[in-house]
Amino acid sequence: MTVRSLSALVVATGDGAPMRSARPKPIHMLCGRPMASYVLRSLGAAGVSDAVVVTNPDGGRVSKRLLEDAPSYRLRFVEHPAGLGTADAVLAGVSALDLFEDDADLVVLPADLPLIRPGTIERLLEKHRSSGAACTLLTASSDVVDPVLDRQRALSGSQSGTSATTSAVSRDRRGRVVAVLPREQVEADEAAAAAADAANQVGELAGSRVDRDPDTVRLSRRNRDAIRRAMESDAEPVSAPIELSLGILCIRSGLLAPALRRLNPNRFPASRRFREPVVEQSVTVSDPAAPVSFEDVISVLAASGHPCETAAVADAEDLIAVDSRLQMAEAEAELRRRTNRFWLERGVSMVDPERTYLDATVELGMDVTLFPGTILQGNTVIGDACEIGPDVHMDGCRVGEGSRVATTTAARATVGRDCIVGPFAALAPGCEIGDGTATGPFYAGESTE
Repeated sequence: MTVRSLSALVVATGDGAPMRSARPKPIHMLCGRPMASYVLRSLGAAGVSDAVVVTNPDGGRVSKRLLEDAPSYRLRFVEHPAGLGTADAVLAGVSALDLFEDDADLVVLPADLPLIRPGTIERLLEKHRSSGAACTLLTASSDVVDPVLDRQRALSGSQSGTSATTSAVSRDRRGRVVAVLPREQVEADEAAAAAADAANQVGELAGSRVDRDPDTVRLSRRNRDAIRRAMESDAEPVSAPIELSLGILCIRSGLLAPALRRLNPNRFPASRRFREPVVEQSVTVSDPAAPVSFEDVISVLAASGHPCETAAVADAEDLIAVDSRLQMAEAEAELRRRTNRFWLERGVSMVDPERTYLDATVELGMDVTLFPGTILQGNTVIGDACEIGPDVHMDGCRVGEGSRVATTTAARATVGRDCIVGPFAALAPGCEIGDGTATGPFYAGESTE
C-alpha cells in the first residue's frame, strides 16, 4: 500500500440558522469544545499533518475560537462567500493548501460531524490507498442510515433530512462508481433496472423452456409457475437498500481542483497553480449560478477514466451531520458517555455515570470519586484521591490531592490539599483555600480577581 502525505480540508461554512442562533454552527460548544474541534482532533489522530478550514464571511469568530483549542498540526483558515455551494468552498480551500505533491492525499469533510472517530477516517484512507483509486467516498447502506434518521425524526417531529439522505452512489452495469446523485434519482434508477431484469427473466423463461411438442408449442407447468411468481413479485416490489453518500471523501490532491473547474468552467476559471490536463471530461451544471456540491467531482473523474471507489461503514450513528439543537443535544450526550468511559478506565469512580457531567477538557487524578450531580467544566483539574459531590458545579478550578468538596459552586477557584469544602459553599472567581482547610457549611469564598 502506497503511503503518501495527508492533508485535510474542512468545510465550516454553516451559519447559526439551523440552531436559531447568531453563533456560527461550527463553534457551538459540545462538552467544553467547539463542534469543529472534534473533527480536527480526529483528523490529527488519523495522521493529518496540514489542514485548511473554509469558513463563512464571519470567519473571524470561527478562527479565533478554534485556535484557542488548536490541534497539534498546522491549521489555516479561508473565508468564503455564503450560498455558492460546497464546490466553491472546497476550491477556495485548495488554493490555501501547500500541495506540492500531485499524489498527496486530501480528506474533504464537513465540520458538523463531532462524533466522527479517527478509526473511520483511517478506514477510508486505507481503502483509498490499497485500491489505488483517484477518489474514495465514505458510504453506508440505507438500511444502516435510515433507522438512525427515523429515530431523530420521531424525537423532533420533523420530516426533514440531512446530507446523508439526499445523495446516493450511482454505479454502472459493471459496478463501477460513476456519480453521486440525488437519492430519489438513484432509487428510481434502481427500481427501473430491477423491473427490466424481471422482464428479461420472464422473457427468457417464456422463450427458452418450452415443451417440444411437434403439433403445439406450450409452456411447461414449471415455466408457467415461474412466470406467475415473477409477475406477482412485480406487483409487490421490495425496494433494495442503496448506497448513501456520507459527504466525506479522500482524493488525490492533483485531481481535485481541475475536476472542480470542469464542473462549471464559467464559475471556476483556470489557475496557473494547477496542471489542467489531468482531467479531460467536462460536466457543466445546467444553472451556472446554482450551488454546486463538491461530491459532483465523482462524475467528472469517472467520465475521464479515473477509478473511484467507496468505503462502506457498518455503523452510521457517528456520521450523521448535526443540523439542529436536538441533534446537538444527542451528540453531546454521546460525547459525555465517551468522556465518562475514558475516565472510568483510568482509575476514576463514578457513583452514577448518567448523572456525572464532565467536559472533554477536564483532568482527573487516580482514585477520584465523583458523586451524582457533579458538573466539571472548562480546564478544571482534580488531584488524586479527591471526593467531589454530590451536587458540585466547578468551572476552571483546581483541587489538590485528598480534598473533599460537597454541594458547592465554584468558578476559577483553587482548593488546596486535604481540604473539606461545603456543604453549601460558594467560591467566587480567584478564591483560594489553603491546604488542610475545613470551610464548614454555607461558606462564601471572596474573589481576589
